[in-house]
Amino acid sequence: MRDRLARRLLDSKTPVAAAALVVVVVAAVIATRGLLFGPAQPEDIDARRNPFPPTADSLAIGERVYHADCQTCHGADGRGDGPQAAGMFPRPVDFWAHFGSGHTHPDGRLFFWITEGMPGTGMPGFRDELTDAERWHVVNYIKTFAPVDR
Repeated sequence: MRDRLARRLLDSKTPVAAAALVVVVVAAVIATRGLLFGPAQPEDIDARRNPFPPTADSLAIGERVYHADCQTCHGADGRGDGPQAAGMFPRPVDFWAHFGSGHTHPDGRLFFWITEGMPGTGMPGFRDELTDAERWHVVNYIKTFAPVDR
C-alpha cells in the first residue's frame, strides 16, 4: 500500500505532492540519524585526559560504580557474562579478552562510550545516571581488567 501511495504521489501532476514526499523522507532520515549513528564524537575524544589518576581511592569508587551499574551486563569480573548478557546481541564486551587482544582505547574514548552509550548495542549512556567523576573512575577500574604484562 505504501508503494502504491508513493507511486501515485510521484506520478501525480501536482509538484506539491512530490515535494511533500521529499520533505517526509528527509525528515525521517534526520529523525533517525541519531538512532543509526549515535551522537557525534568530539574531534578531540582521544586526546581527552582522565583527571583522576588510578589511585586506590579512584579504583575503589570505580569498582563500586561498576558493580552497581555495569556488572549486570559485563559481569562481576568484566567477562561480558552478566545476567542480562544472555539475551543481548551483540554480547557485552568481555574486557579481559578485549584488552588482552591488544584492543586498548584512550581514556577519553572509554569515557565517551560510558557517557553516550554504544550505538547498535545494548550499551546505554550513563550521562544522566553517573557524575563525570564517577564515569572517569569507572574508566580507571575497567582498565584493571587489562593484562599487567603489557
